[in-house]
Amino acid sequence: MGMLFEPGAIKKQNQESTEDEGIIAKDQKLVFPAIEWLNETFCRSILVELNSEYSQLKILKRRSGGILRKLDFGDVNVLRLTVTKSGSVRKGQGPFVCISLPKNYDVVLRLRSKHQWSKFRSSLGNCLLKHGKLLKEIEAENDVL
Repeated sequence: MGMLFEPGAIKKQNQESTEDEGIIAKDQKLVFPAIEWLNETFCRSILVELNSEYSQLKILKRRSGGILRKLDFGDVNVLRLTVTKSGSVRKGQGPFVCISLPKNYDVVLRLRSKHQWSKFRSSLGNCLLKHGKLLKEIEAENDVL
């Protein structure tokens, strides 16, 4: 005897599992893969680690996990994020996100999906709220970033 399935049920389950692919949330840390844009001609595949306990964002090497950059939100009252407008994001890709901190170089990340962006934004907002900081989000075109 066979089993009956709803026609789109298997496909829906697979789509949901690929949305969470690569996002790891454990102990007050959120780790996910992204692409860091360093300039117009160079980018690198990285892991982003948001530690809400210490209010830090680390950019890690993809394979070895070594620290490439570390942003500490402790001295900042307002963190500024610039995000690509939803209309300028290509289908199947996530938005660009520019994280701006005073006295630091901006970090420009390309995320995998809108789902990954919403998870990162909510985790970052909760982290900053926990430490009494504010998050200012601005939407812009790809060219501006």
